[in-house]
Amino acid sequence: MNYDTIYTKEYERVYLELSCKVITALKNPTKNTLLFKRDLLINEFNDLFKEMTTKKIGPSAYMPDKFTERLLNDFKHHVNDYVEDKITNFIDDHLEKIKAVFKDVELSIPKNINLNAQQTAEFIAKHDALKKFIDKLYSVERSDTIEICAEKISIEGYTPPEITGSISTETYLSEPEDSELTKALKKEYTTARQILAIKYLVKSINKDVTYDNTKLAEFVRFLTGKELGAKAIKNTNIYKRINKVFNNDYPEKVEDLEYIKKYFDDLNLNQITIELDKEINSSTKTVKVSGGLSGYPTDKE
Repeated sequence: MNYDTIYTKEYERVYLELSCKVITALKNPTKNTLLFKRDLLINEFNDLFKEMTTKKIGPSAYMPDKFTERLLNDFKHHVNDYVEDKITNFIDDHLEKIKAVFKDVELSIPKNINLNAQQTAEFIAKHDALKKFIDKLYSVERSDTIEICAEKISIEGYTPPEITGSISTETYLSEPEDSELTKALKKEYTTARQILAIKYLVKSINKDVTYDNTKLAEFVRFLTGKELGAKAIKNTNIYKRINKVFNNDYPEKVEDLEYIKKYFDDLNLNQITIELDKEINSSTKTVKVSGGLSGYPTDKE
């Protein structure tokens, strides 16, 4: 059986389905802005992406499936070992060997290891199409027409049909403070994530740098504009979070690291993403062993 053909058909099917869903949603006249619609779709697709590879074990904690992680990692690194029928040869040479390493009871998503070869090719295609599509969707901007949106999300000839029409021009340049999008972004742009991002930026300049937490908190406040009314920096949530974020594992740490990683990926800051991957792997192991550490202050700013 030629799994390359199966992969290509499934990739195209998934990509076209996602494209049509996005174009339909963006064309639908509502009071929501284009960027709000885009971000809702991205959140929906990210949830679907996580469901394929991880099991949710808490409000913001996920356990990666060991088999799925190994399968996708090996595929990424070995599929180009072959000149022709790359996916067919990869599955024929590697799938059963990877399956032999794991037992169903060890896995957070045991159904993935029980997929046959054809279903595995379709699974990898869906994973790849979804990942590529999410990356493309981030490029959609406020003032884009439907045609421009379709062009941005199209890839390798997979262009959605019936894309004529345009998105109405926005009547304002920024979201109101009480808009749903602003509220949603405030929940995502947490102090913990901002501190982590700053940590890796500073470390990329000088990996041996040492921190005065007071000075660092002042720097974070300067960059984020948070808690400007505080008279003493040591009384701020920024200062209180620095030790937690820098020195400890906490339940949301893996999710926070993965969240900030996408911004460094977009900027092609490859050395930082390598360091983030190391800490994600290290923190994931800690969560698996301990189930997470308590005591991390909730960040609702």
